[in-house]
Amino acid sequence: MSRIHTTFLLATLASLLTVSTGARADEPDEPEAPPVKVTVRTSASDVTIGYVTHRAAAVASNGTSAMAVAWKDVCVAPCEFKLPAGLHELVATGPGYVGGTEKVDLRPGGDNRFVVKPGSSAMRWGGWGLALVGLSALTLGVASAAVGSDSVDSKGNMVHSTPGWALPLAIAGGLAAGGGISMIVLSSTSIQRESGGATGRNLFVGAGYSGHF
Repeated sequence: MSRIHTTFLLATLASLLTVSTGARADEPDEPEAPPVKVTVRTSASDVTIGYVTHRAAAVASNGTSAMAVAWKDVCVAPCEFKLPAGLHELVATGPGYVGGTEKVDLRPGGDNRFVVKPGSSAMRWGGWGLALVGLSALTLGVASAAVGSDSVDSKGNMVHSTPGWALPLAIAGGLAAGGGISMIVLSSTSIQRESGGATGRNLFVGAGYSGHF
């Protein structure tokens, strides 16, 4: 992306955040929800917990889009903190982990205990590598089987045949691609409500910039 487009996107995102903040300032004050205690635990180490403070998106004239996510770090799990009751988006990050976000409903007087299972960045990159190699092998095997090769037999006749390695290569490539995709999915970070209701497993993907507010 050119420097002009990058500058345009950043300026647009900044203006969106400014307009959003100004609009909220003009609105009448609403009664603030009472704070509730949030408890987060994890079996991993160095997992930082936070919550999303702003989201914004912009689209350039050439169709390029960007998304900005800003969040505030609160503590390192296991830990406890307080947030107003209602919908929030928790964030889990850490060195060597795949960052994850999840929307949660913090219930006043209810159970607001969550478990974070951070995904491995090494597994994520390994999955992408295995998937790319597998897809390349699958494509080569299928193409070679479809095209085949021509040769001349002992009697001088032209014979069209399929390479014996094409089908095994295609099968092995398909298995490798499936394994790589599984690794990518399993490497995503999970944030679950400890009482049993899983909030899900998210892929932390997006374009643009992110930061702490």
